[in-house]
Amino acid sequence: MKDVVYRPRIWIGLFVINIILFFFTAWSVKTHRKYVQYIDQIIIKLSRGHITDIKTSFALVITHLGDYHFCLTMTIIISIVLFFLRQYFTAITFLLGFIGARCCRSLLKYMLYRPRPNHIHLVPASDGSFPSGHMIYSVFFYGAILFFVIYILIKNGQLSKTWLGMIPALLMVILIGWSRIYLGVHYPTDIIGGFFIGTSWLSLVLSFYIAVKKRFAPKLSK
Repeated sequence: MKDVVYRPRIWIGLFVINIILFFFTAWSVKTHRKYVQYIDQIIIKLSRGHITDIKTSFALVITHLGDYHFCLTMTIIISIVLFFLRQYFTAITFLLGFIGARCCRSLLKYMLYRPRPNHIHLVPASDGSFPSGHMIYSVFFYGAILFFVIYILIKNGQLSKTWLGMIPALLMVILIGWSRIYLGVHYPTDIIGGFFIGTSWLSLVLSFYIAVKKRFAPKLSK
């Protein structure tokens, strides 16, 4: 685990892999529409099932945890706390990284416009469907928090505890993706595309963070 966290090359490798997977997904959505729609519809039926008030209420709560305004608010709050803890570089990286995720989302939705699913939407949704903005935000937000927690644990010699946060973070991202499909505002391939681009952006930001930390560690805060 320590080798993974402290080596920028590994994160660059993850960036390359995920950016390739993203563009393959985007290409499939644009050029193999019937095939992709067939797969999407199968997953939608499995994800939505029978719509109930309880499932809808749960999905509304979960989808809020991947919403832009929620993630941005929490990012600002956490960055302010980190700033007061004199973790200046970490705070700036976290905040600018999330802003970058927003820019990626807006640019890609404009370039790769895809209409929203035409079935019933249980929540309002605007602009294009691909890739999922909620997935991009949640992958970066929860992934970055998980990374910084693991980074601190490893630094303090608590390597055995690093796995504890992985399952909740991964489960949260999966549930947010499910909620967007259940609520009828995204195709499954939107979620997959959002996951790949979110992971690639997170990997790029973290590779930069680690490289700078290694190069200028004495000049930066702990």
